[in-house]
Order: sequence, then C-alpha cells, then structure tokens
Amino acid sequence: MGFFLAIFLNNTVKAFFSLFLGIFFGLPTLYFLLSNGYFLGVFVAFFLESESVFAVLTGLLPHGIFELGAIFLATALGFRIGVRSFGVVFRGRVMGGIFVQSMKLFFCVVVPVLLLAAFVEVYVTGSLSG
Repeated sequence: MGFFLAIFLNNTVKAFFSLFLGIFFGLPTLYFLLSNGYFLGVFVAFFLESESVFAVLTGLLPHGIFELGAIFLATALGFRIGVRSFGVVFRGRVMGGIFVQSMKLFFCVVVPVLLLAAFVEVYVTGSLSG
C-alpha cells in the first residue's frame, strides 16, 4: 500500500502543479511536459540497451496508458489556463469559469485515472515484468 500511495501522490501532485502553474502563461506546464518527455525517453533508451522492446513495453504500457492520458489532460488544462491568462494580462479579460472547470475536470477525471494508473503500476505491471 505504501508504494501505491507514493506513486499516486507523486503523480497527482505533479499533475496538479502542471495545471495550476499554467496561470503563468503555460510556461511551467510546458517545462513539466518537456522534462517528463525527456526523462521518459532517457529511461526507455537506457533499458533498451539491456532489455527487449517487449520487456520495456510490458513495463510501461499497462499503467502508462492511464498515467500518460491523465498527465496529458492535466497539462492541456494548464495550457488552457495559460492561454486565458494572456487574455487577462494583455486584454483585460477575466479568467472566468475556466479555472473552476479545469479544477473540476482535474478532480473528477485526472485524479481517478491517476489512482487507476498507480494501482495498475503496482499490482499489474509489477507482476507482468517481475
């Protein structure tokens, strides 16, 4: 349960900050997305040197499908907030309901999917690749 909770909380906090920090014109959200993509690429390249493609995919795909989908949704919401923040600063518009809508989507969709991803990562992926 400890590893499951640690993975879930780590992914949820990172996804939340990716969304929330989008208010700074989406720049922290972009950094989050690019740095995670970079580290995923490094991880895959490292393991492909000693493992088969099948082994790497077996270790990533079962939980990665859910986890990456949730992360992409959180970053998309962060970019949405970032685009709106340009309008707030440079055109005098109001943030409107976008922030509230984004938070609702985060807690109603992203968090449950990250919960599922953590479960799959600990209890399914571990048994497939272990």
